[in-house]
Amino acid sequence: MGTLEPLSRRSMPTGRVIGVESRPALLLAAREFVARAKLENVRLLDTPPNRTTLPDESFHLVHERFLLSAGENESDLLEEMVRLARPGGFVAFQEPDLSSWHCYPDLAGWTRLRDALRAAFSAGGADLDAGTRTFGLLRRAGLEDVRIRAAAIALQGAHPAKRFLVDLARMHHERILESGALDEGALEETLTECETIAGDPETVVVSFLMSQVWGRTRKSRWAR
Repeated sequence: MGTLEPLSRRSMPTGRVIGVESRPALLLAAREFVARAKLENVRLLDTPPNRTTLPDESFHLVHERFLLSAGENESDLLEEMVRLARPGGFVAFQEPDLSSWHCYPDLAGWTRLRDALRAAFSAGGADLDAGTRTFGLLRRAGLEDVRIRAAAIALQGAHPAKRFLVDLARMHHERILESGALDEGALEETLTECETIAGDPETVVVSFLMSQVWGRTRKSRWAR
């Protein structure tokens, strides 16, 4: 949902945006968001992102966000995205890199929770540092004029996004325990510590690094 509205605005008045999602709860939430935001040029399809039913070479831009970090197979996903892009069209990846996700002053509980979350995702085949490899991924796939930009945000005061690490860890509570990264007692203690950190107006949280990488397909698919 984080990209539907800006893509909708940028493609107005004649363009259209197709979003794909195969998980029922997320698809329902996205449809409610599209209706509420009145994004009339957006259509959502119930189809997996690495095996869509969309025709070849249909789009000027094919974009994914946080799919590699959630465990999507990168070769299948990239192959499908390139298939959907028109000759000379853009393929774009938006993925995280946790290396910048710190609090200041530096407190051990924050680092402990971040690393436990990273380990829990890794144990399940996902990668919360997927943004570190997307530039090379697109270059090796033969995309042209591959570019990268990355950004982190410093969050201060009562900014609600200071809590995102805590909220994400609570959402994946069982996943962290199953991975063995922290036991029940250590996890609860660390979550409480990080709740305090996030709620402290004197503490600054620097977000994870958001990596955006894009490249163009060849103007002719038969080009050498």
